[in-house]
Amino acid sequence: MADAQTYFRAHRSQLLPALTAVMEATDGKSKIPILSNVLMKPMGDQLLLRGTNLDIEIEATCDLLEAFSQEPISLKASDLRDIVKNLPEAAEIDFAPGRFPGQVSVTSGRARFSIFCLPEKDFPSISAHLAGEAFEVDMPRLSDAIRKVLYAVDKTDTKRFHYEGVYIHPNETGDSLSIAAADGRALAVVRMKTLTRAAFKGVIMPARTVAAIRKLMGESKRPGQLTISEHMIRIECNGVTILSKLIEAVFPPNYATLLHASGETKAIAPVDGVQAAVSRVLLVSNEARFDGVRLSFEKDAMRLELATQQGETASDVVPVEYTGDPDFSVGFNGVLMAGMLGSIASQDVEITFSGDRGQALFRPMADVEEYYVMSPMAAKGAN
Repeated sequence: MADAQTYFRAHRSQLLPALTAVMEATDGKSKIPILSNVLMKPMGDQLLLRGTNLDIEIEATCDLLEAFSQEPISLKASDLRDIVKNLPEAAEIDFAPGRFPGQVSVTSGRARFSIFCLPEKDFPSISAHLAGEAFEVDMPRLSDAIRKVLYAVDKTDTKRFHYEGVYIHPNETGDSLSIAAADGRALAVVRMKTLTRAAFKGVIMPARTVAAIRKLMGESKRPGQLTISEHMIRIECNGVTILSKLIEAVFPPNYATLLHASGETKAIAPVDGVQAAVSRVLLVSNEARFDGVRLSFEKDAMRLELATQQGETASDVVPVEYTGDPDFSVGFNGVLMAGMLGSIASQDVEITFSGDRGQALFRPMADVEEYYVMSPMAAKGAN
């Protein structure tokens, strides 16, 4: 039986998933204590949970067993998560005033905890009115499209902000989206249909935001609603809402011109075979991010070679269908190439080389709108 002062009671099976979701936005290392907290606000028979780091904000709801008060409380997210996670699966958890002012009591059976809380008035929110019109998408497809381009996001912290996230924009009729990422050496673009018409200007979503979308909504069987304005994006699905600031930068506006290669040098190669060969030749590299893998072609084979600065070498050969100059060779970043091949689900890939520099367009041999562009780099052969 609950104490007369109990705020509310929740079941572990309801509370833990919602708490885990909002923690994707909290900042446990922040020097601002409230940003490490989660806000818990009873709303009738539902509990609203919110976390934010001032760049991204996530809300989730769960059912309450009982609500004795509408009093909101703010607790350190990691401490609460550890408590809830270590309680029995069937636990019913009571939240009430703690032993001392500024504390909240968390009780389940004979387990009792008294932890610090902060006032609701100190809890920030980046919530703002979004002028855009909401549209619906299939969330697993959006999540998969994001996954396929993530390898091309710039992770080197070069302050080229337009390369540090995932670019999303609709086509002219609003019935499909282009999801793109680039880092100056690689470009990945996946196009997907929307469920309702989308109309917004292209924006760049931060890496943390797209990671939260994939983790929290990637397996949803329900459509997701996206609302996008110039500076903010809101994604709603399955009782979870992600609100995020956008990267204020301009993605290369002419990127689509790279998606239509017209070169006469082409190869059709097995995806798994090339991916395995790239992984093998990278084994000798101590600087895989910088070492190039050299590709050279014969009529029915592609040789992959890597030579390190220290003189170690590796090579492998993959059977391909090749049309072009028999002396043609080109180098690509091995890590990016491996990431790109890991994004392609088809059995075979068509590679088209353009111009004298050997820029390559990789297209899956399947009925999908996916484009993967690799820029060449200097790479030594094994001989």
